[in-house]
Amino acid sequence: QGTQELIYNVSAVYLKVQHLTALEQVYGARIASLEAQEERVRLLRQVGKAAKLDQLKIAGLLTKARYERLQVVNRRAEAGTLLYQLMGMERPAQDVTLAHYRAAAVPAFSLERLRHEADAQRPELKIAEQQTAAGKAREAIARGERLPSVSVVGAYRERAGSDTDYFDDWNVGVQLAVPLCDGGVRRARVDEAALARAQAEQAAAQTRLEVAKQVQDAWDAHAESEARLTVTATSVEEAGETLNIEKLKYDQGVGLITDLLNAESALLAAQADRLQAGFDLIVTRFNVLRASGVLDPERAATLVVPDSGAAKEEKKP
Repeated sequence: QGTQELIYNVSAVYLKVQHLTALEQVYGARIASLEAQEERVRLLRQVGKAAKLDQLKIAGLLTKARYERLQVVNRRAEAGTLLYQLMGMERPAQDVTLAHYRAAAVPAFSLERLRHEADAQRPELKIAEQQTAAGKAREAIARGERLPSVSVVGAYRERAGSDTDYFDDWNVGVQLAVPLCDGGVRRARVDEAALARAQAEQAAAQTRLEVAKQVQDAWDAHAESEARLTVTATSVEEAGETLNIEKLKYDQGVGLITDLLNAESALLAAQADRLQAGFDLIVTRFNVLRASGVLDPERAATLVVPDSGAAKEEKKP
């Protein structure tokens, strides 16, 4: 169980670093666009074709974007440190490039198969079954102490006779012990063992319910993340088209700078949502395997494929 938790955490934090790196690039593009607009408005103000209010609006958004990018950079640094801690390594002085991944094709998940694997593989269920079996055994032992016991006893010795002669002396018998009065000690032991067995059975039933719920929740979260990725991709396309229209209107002098800035903000939000949805999709797939008790490095690797189109940092590992 600890191994699967470690695999899940390492994988999730690794992908979080990748997600924050991409988000930082999105904010970088946003800042570059705002800086270009700020310069353009400054030039237009010199010829009296732009208001000071437009410049102030852009400056405010630019300050906010720079601050938000700084937050993303700090979060990425924290995630990188956590990643090395999970790997049991000291973080190097200079960051290395992490290979980028994206979600692989939809895996052949089946809810019934996941439930079957969870019943067979989840460590908590195995522990609960062993505790229940141990409780039944202790109860059987306690009940056995109240029953009559039959023992076979025997002894053998050589007894000295006259001169140097020795005689065999042996006996064999059966001993029956019947507990008649023990002050209720044995009955109390039986009751205590029966209660412990019942508690173990109830704990096992609760564990089965919790495991079933975790499997169902992981299944639902994966389905939701797939739908969300599709929706966010559509939102990015729509926000991009809206931004192009607002840029064209503003260039032709029939648009407002406020509408243009709002369109850029909407595109930034849509891009951030899509990046988050891509991260959530892979992580929910990891969680499906973890909930089923079958998360290992080999199966985790089948859920992602290298993303050759992702931006790379300058230094390679």
